[in-house]
Amino acid sequence: MDKFKSPVIIVHGGASKRVRYVPPATKSAVCKGIRAAAKRGYDILKSDDGTAVSAVIEAVSSLEDNKHFNAGFGSKLNKDRKVQMDAVVMDGENLKCGGAISVSNVANPVQLARLVMDKTEHCLLCSKKAEEFAKEMGVPTVSNDQLICERSVTLYGEALARQNQDMMDTTEKNEEKDDYGDQESHDTVGAVALDRHGNVAFATSTGGLNYSMPGRVGDSALPGCGGYADNCVGAASTTGKGEAILRVNLATKALTLMEAGQSPEEAACNSIKYMLDRVGGYGGIILLDNTGNTGVYCSDNWMSFAEIKDDIVRYGLHPDESKYEQL
Repeated sequence: MDKFKSPVIIVHGGASKRVRYVPPATKSAVCKGIRAAAKRGYDILKSDDGTAVSAVIEAVSSLEDNKHFNAGFGSKLNKDRKVQMDAVVMDGENLKCGGAISVSNVANPVQLARLVMDKTEHCLLCSKKAEEFAKEMGVPTVSNDQLICERSVTLYGEALARQNQDMMDTTEKNEEKDDYGDQESHDTVGAVALDRHGNVAFATSTGGLNYSMPGRVGDSALPGCGGYADNCVGAASTTGKGEAILRVNLATKALTLMEAGQSPEEAACNSIKYMLDRVGGYGGIILLDNTGNTGVYCSDNWMSFAEIKDDIVRYGLHPDESKYEQL
């Protein structure tokens, strides 16, 4: 029997309802970006000293650097027209975790999250104090304006216009008018990995909801919600409307189902369906167990993902539309 496990990584680019036309060039760029992120993480896993933690950090950092994803340089804008980002990482070997919440001047929040895990006795740091810690650790900073991309400006403008129209039209009733963010606004990025030594890890990062209330915190940086990792079971990273994920502790739910005997594929499907049944929430999840079996599921119509196992890449813009290629 082989001494080492076969490494596995899964990366997602966020679940959302795409209600508008997506140009072929954008679809191609998203597929290219998600495959590249998975490849960067997988390369680490294939190295002699590569760890699951380093792999998920590398993969998520790649997505944070890509304007086509809602994290880092592709982050959404809140009502103050500011970027406000959250990120988390967790090591399944020892259950250590680190998160950064409501940071606005760090290009790669997931790297800051790792420093919180590795260099402090805490699990979460937030806002200005998290940014001060980043400066102390020598993390490169950027201006908030540098994190704003054209897509986010467009979505912000559309949400503002809808709100202004509703203020003028006081006779129109709509139960959803309290959320002026578009239906595409809850996409997030994340990764899960299993390394050669049998350790699992997850990382999740988000640029938040479009046109959200300043100070709003979603699920992404909270272990048990935005993801979880435990060598005894496996690892998960979630995506969707944060408030719904928080209410059902989605990542914990999925791992509990696996612990009860469900396969990652079954647990991914059933945890997402549970969230829809209980709180009406849509979203997606990537999941693997501690032997390398995987599950990917999404109840929205868009969730880019890439999975690499045994040098085979499975990827797509939705789990139901998978493509395969050999590395």
